[in-house]
Amino acid sequence: MSEENNSETVVKGEVVSTSSMLTVKDLLIPISIVVAGLFVGAGLYFGGAPMAPDKEEVIIQPVVGGVSELAKAAGVKEKAFDECVNNGDTVAVVETQMEDAFETGGRGTPWSILIGPNGKKYPVNGALPLASIKQLVEVAKAEAAEGPGSSEEELAYENMDPVTESDNIKGNPDAGIVIVEYSDFDCPFCTRFHATMNQVVKEYDGEVAWVYRHFPLEQLHPNAKSVAIASECVAKLEGNDAFWKFADSYLSN
Repeated sequence: MSEENNSETVVKGEVVSTSSMLTVKDLLIPISIVVAGLFVGAGLYFGGAPMAPDKEEVIIQPVVGGVSELAKAAGVKEKAFDECVNNGDTVAVVETQMEDAFETGGRGTPWSILIGPNGKKYPVNGALPLASIKQLVEVAKAEAAEGPGSSEEELAYENMDPVTESDNIKGNPDAGIVIVEYSDFDCPFCTRFHATMNQVVKEYDGEVAWVYRHFPLEQLHPNAKSVAIASECVAKLEGNDAFWKFADSYLSN
């Protein structure tokens, strides 16, 4: 597609914020400003310096107005929440989705894969606008009418982990079209795309399901993985609706 492709990208261990309308040189100063702001924001959400989450223990300090408060607003009990964020099983859920994102070809966020009614998969790279997503939905519906989807070329995204009941799903779980998003809670482009996807689900009313999976870019957003783990705890303790309440609240702020 020729659309402007806004996303945040990790390439060979380095983070680059990308847009087809800008060069890397153009973005050096904005990135430094964003990164500096994120380190300040870390103190607001986590009450201290950024920490690298460990597989054995991820600690999110309960801070008024922060992640723990959003979890409480979604119905989660404080003690259960604190125990969950330090649980290796919850960490493993996030890490499995991160690995799946990378193995399917994701190198930046948001990275999405649309699954048509005939099973054919379409890559969605970046925070495409509403009109582009709707156009792709219509293409998938039209091609599905022609028969089962197939590809002679072996594509990475064809091997994505299948959608199951354990996924975080908004909209009709039995919808003919499913859009699986691999996202980062602290990515500004993901925030934009989150609003777009909410509108897609609303306008297609039962025809499109939206699956949220995790792909935090830790080099750029030190706390993103911890927020992802927190969101999975909300889902584990209070269910799918609570997850989306948490996600919508966090990303609207």
